[in-house]
Amino acid sequence: MRPDRDRAQSFTLEGFVGAIVILTAVLFATQSIVVTPGADGESDSATRDRLQQEATDVLVATADRERRDLSYVVRYWDPDERRFSGAIDRTVGYGTAGAPNELFGDALGQAFGARGYSYNVELFYRNATTARQTEREVLVWMGSPNADAVSASHPVTLYDDMTLTARTAGTQKLESYDDDPAGSERFYPIADAAPESPVYNVVEVRLTVW
Repeated sequence: MRPDRDRAQSFTLEGFVGAIVILTAVLFATQSIVVTPGADGESDSATRDRLQQEATDVLVATADRERRDLSYVVRYWDPDERRFSGAIDRTVGYGTAGAPNELFGDALGQAFGARGYSYNVELFYRNATTARQTEREVLVWMGSPNADAVSASHPVTLYDDMTLTARTAGTQKLESYDDDPAGSERFYPIADAAPESPVYNVVEVRLTVW
């Protein structure tokens, strides 16, 4: 009977993880931002559509990498500095300098920066204590988007046995970190939102361009 019991436990775990992913996807969908054109009607709809598609393409291409994918980006945290590795601070992330090539290569610079566009990259993730509440961490903040801004999002699933990717982070697993900056030397702002499963959290990477 042991195989049946193990199989039942496996199905239960898979169902639980699936529920987390579905709930998070619904939550992120309700929070997606696609800003409508300004009232003056000067915005070029075709240009905005193309810009949004380019933002989506950058995220998808990064997510599909064999190395340094979007999960790598989300985990590029320096626990000693308590910010993303090499970032200015947690308020603006890498600021107007944009994301370093270590994270997105030159994709963001070529697609947007070189053409005079500004962009923000933000991470949204589930709170550890309130299932329907999300938290936000800034990776890149170049300023407040204008009325013609567009955005694209891509989900990233983190697992308990993953490690941070900054060079100074060490080999501790995510499950060993604490999301309370005042309570632990091992601080990582993204919490373990599913402590009873191998899933650590599901993060929405949101890219806004204007």
